Amino acid sequence: MLFKLLFPLFTICCLISCHGVDMTDFENNTNDSQAIANTTDNPLQPSTSMTMVSINDISFTVEIANTDETRANGLMHRESLPAKTGMWFIFDASDNYSFWMKDTLIPLDIIFVDDQMTIVDIIYDTTPQSTELLSSNTEFQFVLELNAHEANEYGIEIGNTVTLHLGNQK
Repeated sequence: MLFKLLFPLFTICCLISCHGVDMTDFENNTNDSQAIANTTDNPLQPSTSMTMVSINDISFTVEIANTDETRANGLMHRESLPAKTGMWFIFDASDNYSFWMKDTLIPLDIIFVDDQMTIVDIIYDTTPQSTELLSSNTEFQFVLELNAHEANEYGIEIGNTVTLHLGNQK
C-alpha cells in the first residue's frame, strides 16, 4: 500500500502494468526500430528496447518502459521527439496511477490502455515541467506517450484498439 501511495511522487509517468505479456519478446526485439534509435541524430534512447504499436492502421515506433528506472525517467530531459515515436509504459498491476510532467521538456498526449488493449482515456497536450498530478478517469495497464497533438492528428479516440507488434519488425 505504501508503494502505491509513494510511487507517483517519484516518477514522471507512473502508468501501467503488463498482464500476460512475455517480456522476453520486448527484450529480444532486434528490429528496424532499434536501428532508428541508434542513429546519432535521433533523440530516442539507443539502449532502450523498442517495438511498434498501431492504432487506426497508423504505426508508432516506441521505447519500452518496463523497469522502475525506465518508467521513472520516461521521456524527461528530451528537447524533441520525432513524429510517430513515443514511449510504451508497462507496469506490474492494473490501476489508476497518477503522474506528473516534471523534467519533461516537451508537451505530450498520454493515451491510457486497458488489459483488452482498448483506449480508455486520453490526456491531450500536457504542460511541460508541470508538477500537477495527472490521472486517468479509468484503471489501465498500459500507456502510450506521443508528441502533443498526434492523438488528434491521427484520429486516436477512446474506444480505439491498440495493436502491440512483438518480435522482429520489417
